[in-house]
Amino acid sequence: MIDQSGCEIDYFARDRSGSLEHVPSASFCHDMAFFLQLPSLTRVDGALGEGFFFRGDKERSSALGDLYRDTLDLSKFGNHMDSITPFFEILSRYSCIYTDRMHIAIAGAMMGKDVRFYIGNHGESLGVYEATLKTHYPNVKIIDLI
Repeated sequence: MIDQSGCEIDYFARDRSGSLEHVPSASFCHDMAFFLQLPSLTRVDGALGEGFFFRGDKERSSALGDLYRDTLDLSKFGNHMDSITPFFEILSRYSCIYTDRMHIAIAGAMMGKDVRFYIGNHGESLGVYEATLKTHYPNVKIIDLI
């Protein structure tokens, strides 16, 4: 929390647990990804069945690496400046999405996909699941590896 005299800052937390440890006075607000306007998609919905979208970076769970070898880490194909349409078009091809990335789980949830969300060691993901996904998106099932 920034503490400067004469400076008024409103803090928001996307969960009701971990974020509040840092700024207890923060107001709850759903993760910003839930406010995206879904693009019009051109692909056939769910045509490819199951899609596996797990981390490929140093934070990847070794247990997931053993379970799912054929996976696509979508974070390698764009950044915050890119259009979101290709991201949603890739996910739209699958009827069920397996992931350990929170924003892929959110996108799948928003599209009405069945999502298997692996939490692993990311407390922020569990917080967002508990605060928003669990209540508003029953198509998302959590899988905890810890």
